[in-house]
Amino acid sequence: MEKILKVKILLFISLLLLCGSLYGQGSLSGSVTDSLTHETLIGANVYLKGTALGSATDIEGEYKINRVPAGNYTVVFSYIGYKSKEVAVAIKDNQTLELSENLSLDVISGEEIVVSAQALGQAAAINQQLTSNNIVNVVSEQKIKELPDANAAEAIGRLPGVSITRSGGEASQAILRGLSSKFSAITVDGVRMAPTGGSDRGVDLSTISQSSLSGIELFKSITSDKDGDAIAGTINFVTKKAPDQREISFDLRGTYSAMDESVNQYYAYGHWGQRFFDKRFGVQLSGNTEKKIRSYEQADANWSYKSNDLDYEINQLMIVYSQETRKRNGGSVYLDFDTPDNGNLKLNATYNETSRDYYVSNRNYTGISSNGVQYSYNHIKVNTSIFNTALGGQNFLAGFQIDWNLSFSQSESKKPLDYTMNFTESSQFSDGSAVAGMDNVPAEYWKGPFEALIPYAVNNFSEAVLSNANDQTGKNYDKNKVAKIDFLKEYNLVNDISGEFKFGGKYRDKSRYFSELQFVCNYSNVGGYMDYAYVKNADGTISPKQFPTQFQNLDIVSGQVRFSNFVNANSDSREIYGKYSLFPLMDKDLLDTWRAMEINGTKLDGTSQYYRDNSYDGNSYNVTERVSAAYAMNTLDFGRELTLITGVRVESENNDYGAKYTPQGISGFPFPQGVLEDTTTNFQQTSILPNVQMIFRPLSFLNVRAAAYKAIARPDFNRRLMKFILENSSGASLTVGNPDLKNAEAWNFELQTQFFGNDLGLFSVSVFYKEIKDMFHYTSISQRTGTELLDQLGIDWYTLTDGNFPISEDQYYTLNFPYNSDKPTKVWGLEVEHQTNFRYLPGLLKNLLLTYNFSLIKSEAVLLSSKVEQYQDTTMVLGRPVITTKSKIVQTENKQKLEDQPKFFGNVSLGYDYRGFTFRLSVFHQGEYYASYSSTHKTDALQGAYTKVDIAVKQKVTKNISLLLNLNNITNTEETRYQKNNLTGWKLYNYSNKYGMSADLGVLINL
Repeated sequence: MEKILKVKILLFISLLLLCGSLYGQGSLSGSVTDSLTHETLIGANVYLKGTALGSATDIEGEYKINRVPAGNYTVVFSYIGYKSKEVAVAIKDNQTLELSENLSLDVISGEEIVVSAQALGQAAAINQQLTSNNIVNVVSEQKIKELPDANAAEAIGRLPGVSITRSGGEASQAILRGLSSKFSAITVDGVRMAPTGGSDRGVDLSTISQSSLSGIELFKSITSDKDGDAIAGTINFVTKKAPDQREISFDLRGTYSAMDESVNQYYAYGHWGQRFFDKRFGVQLSGNTEKKIRSYEQADANWSYKSNDLDYEINQLMIVYSQETRKRNGGSVYLDFDTPDNGNLKLNATYNETSRDYYVSNRNYTGISSNGVQYSYNHIKVNTSIFNTALGGQNFLAGFQIDWNLSFSQSESKKPLDYTMNFTESSQFSDGSAVAGMDNVPAEYWKGPFEALIPYAVNNFSEAVLSNANDQTGKNYDKNKVAKIDFLKEYNLVNDISGEFKFGGKYRDKSRYFSELQFVCNYSNVGGYMDYAYVKNADGTISPKQFPTQFQNLDIVSGQVRFSNFVNANSDSREIYGKYSLFPLMDKDLLDTWRAMEINGTKLDGTSQYYRDNSYDGNSYNVTERVSAAYAMNTLDFGRELTLITGVRVESENNDYGAKYTPQGISGFPFPQGVLEDTTTNFQQTSILPNVQMIFRPLSFLNVRAAAYKAIARPDFNRRLMKFILENSSGASLTVGNPDLKNAEAWNFELQTQFFGNDLGLFSVSVFYKEIKDMFHYTSISQRTGTELLDQLGIDWYTLTDGNFPISEDQYYTLNFPYNSDKPTKVWGLEVEHQTNFRYLPGLLKNLLLTYNFSLIKSEAVLLSSKVEQYQDTTMVLGRPVITTKSKIVQTENKQKLEDQPKFFGNVSLGYDYRGFTFRLSVFHQGEYYASYSSTHKTDALQGAYTKVDIAVKQKVTKNISLLLNLNNITNTEETRYQKNNLTGWKLYNYSNKYGMSADLGVLINL
């Protein structure tokens, strides 16, 4: 039945194309600008009155209406916030008529007219959303430059339906409609960006500086010409052609961080654009460099449950100070050429890089009673880069508009350093009082307050020793090569019925590689430390260690290294939150010096001091994905009242996966050792994705949009592996992949109502519903015996272990595995947005601008879990039955919300313009959400509600120079996480981070 329907649609479209060729035709093109500033107006509506022929201005402010039958027409130019204009024209056969117009602001007669960047930015966003054929939200170029956002992720977070996850005090990923970032497609001018995560498909948007962007489009509904693996939607970063007149601009800032009381920060951005050769060839260059302090304070509490979960108490209290320096560098080259066929060629290349260098000091009060104190120091360096380049064009041949593109995208993430030293000060008592570690904490403090625990620490550093150290490195590469071509044919039957037929194809080849290594030294268990007084050189030879000055007189006790070699009573300290003493702080250079001396340490007989932890080797994998896609879609306009879009997309993938497995498992403490071998597997799947959308315009101030379409999501890269990793070092743990893990497929239903007008601005209400089949999840089920569950999941462990399951039938273990849910996952929600200004108000009030939005999201997913069940067991003893009560772990299902999904979130932005002065107050809020679930639901991670307040001020000094001041996070909001026991209802504080306020002071120069 579905195939018959497709044939009918294609026959109908062919008939329309044939009929459209019966008319003599011309075309109309031009630009629309502001009458005062001469800035181009993006999203202006241009149409021929009484017909279905029309267009909207693009990112360059230009429009084109093709296939106009010869005749006399009235051209209408309209733009919300401006006075409409009508112009009479006569169009002849085969004529291209140039018609450009200026529009004037719609203001009260006699009032002073002020056109600000804020007002232009708001108008651009409103009009782009109204004239788009998609359900879309927009951050305009002007708004990007006005808001004090740290990166592109925070700019996107201003839109309705978007919540964010944060890392290091700033947004890192956008969550669209309550679905994690891996369910969204991220593009630059329609070209897909390579994922940056080690395993998931999300893109770390904090690597992207928003300064170089000409806008951000958030497509809530996707059409058949876009990638189908975007259940949540598509985020598109927009760039534009070089301007007709030369443009040179600079944005230079210095930054103050309240957390570290430092001004050792900067931000610089420069842009140059110009056209040559009679304005046919454009060149744009831009670059940015930035250094930010993203330090934070943290208080972290862990809890343990007493017998039968009747009560709880503090297990650990960790006081943390992280000193982070974050640097961003980026640049772009954009070349465009207008071809003789009225088309264009574009070549662009963009590079963004973020490097994070952070040093974490952690003091761990390891219990409420006599368990001692631990001191940890961790130095980490991470570098993430994204490179995109694309050659494409829009050309015209044989009546078709042909859009083509060849692109390459690469992301690379490296962790060259992640070194941790852990020291332990065990509790020791003399005459009933502690002389080291922790003294006995009175029972009344077992639930807090946390600061009451601090005085019970003895701080006897001479009794603390280096217990262990670990050294991690990792790297991740992702490369995409894409070829894409689209053909578009416009047609019209009669003046009030016209449309376009579009079809095309795409091929994407992705290669991805991930590896992770860890080397561990258990200093408390290596025997005499000085036995490892040698190093193994690169050529394999062994030579004595060269002890730096700081460590030439090491204080050793019982073969162990004392903490006092690294700190003393005069070391620096810090009061976390003003009430938790973090003492002592070790110098970062001292830790780096120790690592350099120790990492290749060995005994004289060649026994290595640091052993390779094979449990990390099992995380390595490589993937090759080949995705082919073809689509056909038709857009049909019935006058100005109705637009109907229909289409279908077919995506087929053929993927190869490489992973690891352990034939006999790995075991040993503290150095898990074992043999790992390679595996390979292949996966193929084809998806058919129908799509129907409609725009109904019953009134001059009302649009109603509806969409029903199918989309898919592909699992994380490390889930579809032939992976079988058994670790027996401290309790059996079995981690498996699922080579048969299917794509999730979702039917999406959208309905949006838009009310608009010069006084109202744009007020929109959207509702949506998504029903997802074969949603993939990852779970851990503890204390499961035998192979029953593996067999149920279809995991082919037989071929990996020669049929000998490496865990005995009566042994309990934790099984970690990905799976497709056989119950549908449902997501639904409401979004409300209003953008307006108050030009109709008297006096100074007319300079106010307001934008606000809020979203309500709900979801329902059924996940595998486990629980303890009691049962009666009867055994015969001396010929008589004996009944005993035993317990077992059984598999269950739980209905719950999806992770990373706040129920409520929203934004408010209030702006004010007066002459050359601009002010904006912005508030972002999102409610609490579950970050992860535990298998027993006793330790679910609940992210607390978060509200951030920012202020941006700008004052124009001359025509070309402005001063700016941005105040970020002025309320010093904490980011808090809780441990939620959903069986008892306990909501226990887990940790919170404070990043402090930051301030930017700078100058904008436009030449």
